[in-house]
Amino acid sequence: MHGQPSIDLDVPDFVPRADVDDGLLPVNAHVRGASGDAVGELLLWVKDGALAALEYAWYTDEPPTSLTAADSIVIEA
Repeated sequence: MHGQPSIDLDVPDFVPRADVDDGLLPVNAHVRGASGDAVGELLLWVKDGALAALEYAWYTDEPPTSLTAADSIVIEA
């Protein structure tokens, strides 16, 4: 079984912080396939008021071989 690919982010100290709890940011960022069906989602993680990581979770049997194009992401806050 493959793990979800993720990217850890390092936000500089001078960047203002948001007043949000640590953990998963409550945003839906669904990845749509060529047919329009949801094939995955992007998860945004926060620590100390700053983005800490981006994780790509897929719903298909095979993991993606690359990050998805921006125009195939549907965001719902």
